Amino acid sequence: MLPAMPPPLTGLVLRVLAYFDIFHYPLASTEVRCFCDDAQASLEAVEVALEWCVANALAESFEGFYALQEVAQVVAARREHNAAAERLLPVAVGWAQRVARLPFVRGVCLSGSISKQVMTAQSDLDLFITTPPRRAWLARSVVYLYTKLPAQRGADLCPNYYVDSEQFGSLERNLFTAMELATLLPVCDPQAHAALLAANPWVQAFLPNHPPVRQDLLSVPRRPWWARVVEGGLAGRGGDLLNHGLMCLTWRRWRRRDRRCRELEGCGAVRVRAGIVKSHFSDWQNRILAQYATRVRGLEQASGIRAGEGMPRLLFSHSYFYRLDAKQWAMARPYPPLGTLYAAAAAREQGYPVALFDTNLAESDLEIVPVLERERPDIVVFYDDGFNYLTKMCLSTMRAAALRMIQRARERGCRVIVCSSDATDHPQIYLDQGADAVILGEGEETLGELLERLRQGRPMAEVVGVAYRNEAGGISVNAKRPVLRDLDALPPPAWDLVDLTAYRAIWLQHHGYFSLNLATTRGCPYQCSWCAKPLWGRRYNARSPEAVVAEIALLLEHYGPQHFWICDDIFGLKPGWLPRFAQLVAAQGLRFRYTIQSRADLLLEEGVVEALAASGAELVWLGAESGSQKILDAMNKGIRVEQIHAATHRLRAHGIKVALFLQFGYLGELREDIDQTLAMLFELMPDDLGISVSYPLPGTPFFDQVREALGGKTHWSDSSDLAMMFNGTYRTDYYRALHRYVHNRFRARTAARRLRARLQQPSLWRLGDLRLAAGGALHLLRAGWEWQRLLRLERYGMARQA
Repeated sequence: MLPAMPPPLTGLVLRVLAYFDIFHYPLASTEVRCFCDDAQASLEAVEVALEWCVANALAESFEGFYALQEVAQVVAARREHNAAAERLLPVAVGWAQRVARLPFVRGVCLSGSISKQVMTAQSDLDLFITTPPRRAWLARSVVYLYTKLPAQRGADLCPNYYVDSEQFGSLERNLFTAMELATLLPVCDPQAHAALLAANPWVQAFLPNHPPVRQDLLSVPRRPWWARVVEGGLAGRGGDLLNHGLMCLTWRRWRRRDRRCRELEGCGAVRVRAGIVKSHFSDWQNRILAQYATRVRGLEQASGIRAGEGMPRLLFSHSYFYRLDAKQWAMARPYPPLGTLYAAAAAREQGYPVALFDTNLAESDLEIVPVLERERPDIVVFYDDGFNYLTKMCLSTMRAAALRMIQRARERGCRVIVCSSDATDHPQIYLDQGADAVILGEGEETLGELLERLRQGRPMAEVVGVAYRNEAGGISVNAKRPVLRDLDALPPPAWDLVDLTAYRAIWLQHHGYFSLNLATTRGCPYQCSWCAKPLWGRRYNARSPEAVVAEIALLLEHYGPQHFWICDDIFGLKPGWLPRFAQLVAAQGLRFRYTIQSRADLLLEEGVVEALAASGAELVWLGAESGSQKILDAMNKGIRVEQIHAATHRLRAHGIKVALFLQFGYLGELREDIDQTLAMLFELMPDDLGISVSYPLPGTPFFDQVREALGGKTHWSDSSDLAMMFNGTYRTDYYRALHRYVHNRFRARTAARRLRARLQQPSLWRLGDLRLAAGGALHLLRAGWEWQRLLRLERYGMARQA
């Protein structure tokens, strides 16, 4: 007797039927279990769920097959198509074996319809081809020419996916690709097929019950002598260059053929990398996944049964809104949430379906509501971008937005996980708002374990690196997890989740070029007393130069940035890292500009600036902080004022621009210290300038020093706030006026310097030089006004102290 309520596997069964309903393909109960993503699902439980669906008119049954609708018709069609596939299989194997003998081809698998034993009049013989490293485009060209020979006409061969052995782990991670990989029929080179599956363990999360692929079609065809000669002749640098040239030529031809090529590349239908060729111009994969999502939502609405009881659906987001930070929005230099993309990629590698609500360019946190309605996630992960220094400031507007988004997610029945600097310092605030767990510190490994515990219904007490509300209503804080040391083991950021077109448009409109962000390290070993390190602590771990250069090449190839912001706290600290990086950039012929942060003392080490210049460094931000040695020592900065001067001169001697971070208001800073900082600034006249006031953050020695003097306001509302959180030498108004004075005087002097250079070449004067002169004069007048204001505020501040 069937139960009145849906059996446990009903949602999963409906989801499997919904996917195959797209292809009008009925399934037997054993096949439904095969494609079910619950490893514990038994055949008996699947059959009970299927019969319940039939009894409740959610599915139909005919001769042992099940489908959502019209099962009798699709069963007849299936049998006809299965028979056609069986007849064509020997033919397909023969063609695949011939292709396997061609140069640069290693493994050949039957894919698409033939691999699923379904052939219709419209079906092609799809081939999935593996190649040696950096030879995918050579293989593609050889196979393309072979299929165009007159003797091969009528074969209907469609070899539309090539991947080299170094890129086996770079395939799309979704249900469609999992189905394709699990059903591949290897025809030759079993080692290549085994390595391909080993590089994609996430497939098991989607299809844990799928049986091993059949091996009876395998053979090892003998490679002809001429193929070995061709491969030997192109085994070195010449082969690499030819592979790259063929990629560029084909990409240009594809773009002429289809104007949507860039769009198709962005959504993964077309992939153009040195080691991957994919040319699905029909965008079949995304069309199938979109239809699948529509069918699943329709089933859920019609039946009231949640069809996602397998792998939980995740929605990633974060809490930084450029539009809520007027200063940053006016600068128009937005970068995607890199830390969020790393976390999403790590979760996706474990088999979780992921989506992203990127708040960076959103106008308000209300925009998460339609995303929640559309994606219907089981778990929302608010994972802040720890590489963005603004998130470490824990701005109050961003915290308020995060709390409102948590509430909206909870109202829709979602579980919530939070990972951020602010949540690490203040987990109770987020748990009180309804978050199920707060990740403390670096999050990728902790998130993976936490998701698995939530999925299995096991307690969070076993997860290192989380805070959560326990059964007694209190807050339990588990031990902090050690930071990752092998950063190369992380999957690349999930760039495909971001609308990079919107970022590119802003950059091109305001700056004339497009910049992307990347990270080569995590952490900083130095002991500056005001610097917070809630995520990575004082450990310093670096990716390999090879991995970084590979990522740069990929980003250049796919998204076309001209510039990179390398957002490390300290770039190139590891001995030997920078020279190797410069060597690899030159060897691959990469052309790009980049900006970094560094320390004055590091830049004085032998060969550092030379390697920066050779690899394309355009601008270096120095954490100068102060021109007073007394203040630098009080900050435990570990550098000397003369090193700041020397590093600036050395960078400029090698054609690299210099920018200075300055900080006013530190404990013990007097007027004479401010004067020394201004003297250093106007002597060096950097190319750019960043000014702040000392900002005490939890977990720093500076915070401990001023804890008793902290007022009611503990965080800035935005990055232009500049409020003094403790009783310094002067009031907040003084430091805000100082900020305006320094910026106006700096801009006036910059304009004067440019005009003096123009005076030496009067023939080059343009209308823009008049605007420059007028702007410089205006900044000079403003500087004079702010100077008078500073004098008044200084007298008031000193009187208050007395």
